[in-house]
Amino acid sequence: MTMAERQHSCTLCSNRTSTMHMLPKNPEFQIKWLQFIFGTMPQHYNSKLTFCSSHFEESDFFNFGEFSRGFTIKLLLKPGAVPLRQSTTSAHLYNVYYYGRRQESQV
Repeated sequence: MTMAERQHSCTLCSNRTSTMHMLPKNPEFQIKWLQFIFGTMPQHYNSKLTFCSSHFEESDFFNFGEFSRGFTIKLLLKPGAVPLRQSTTSAHLYNVYYYGRRQESQV
């Protein structure tokens, strides 16, 4: 587990126990991830947003089988994977509002 994974919780559900994934560097996929979170492309956002594995499908990982059998401790996303599973927790609504508002106020 990297330092970033230990220090962050999921932007969508505040989970700290799953493998965490940062926004992709590829602009095309970064836009898709941000649209998933905010519903639209925000003008400002925190580039350090993190997401837990529970927001992805099993098929989005190279090593889901090994992970589920305990042979590895970190799930590895395939290139081009986009989160599809929304959170139903109130933490999600708070985090989306907080991170969106925080970035707007820094402009």
